[in-house]
Amino acid sequence: MRRLIQIPAALAALGLLILPGCKEKPSPAPGFGADVLATVNGDAIAVPEFYAAFAAARSGREAALPDDAMSRLQIKSVFLSELVDKKLLEQQSRGAPD
Repeated sequence: MRRLIQIPAALAALGLLILPGCKEKPSPAPGFGADVLATVNGDAIAVPEFYAAFAAARSGREAALPDDAMSRLQIKSVFLSELVDKKLLEQQSRGAPD
């Protein structure tokens, strides 16, 4: 299965989302809207979609996220990768071209 995935600023965007006290919004990467973390064969993964899925996946779990920002970023990065894989499977099941 061919993976056409664009995540040029996804990790940076996730990192910026967890930084407190930022007054200015960074410019989005070329080809990305301000609320898009990644695109998979043209399908966007937006920030609200990411956080809704992340919250749903974490619901019912008692363990809190780690206190340090780097660990939280790594967890969110892995979760974004899982969302990309899920989008690919959805596209494949719809008969999207490989």
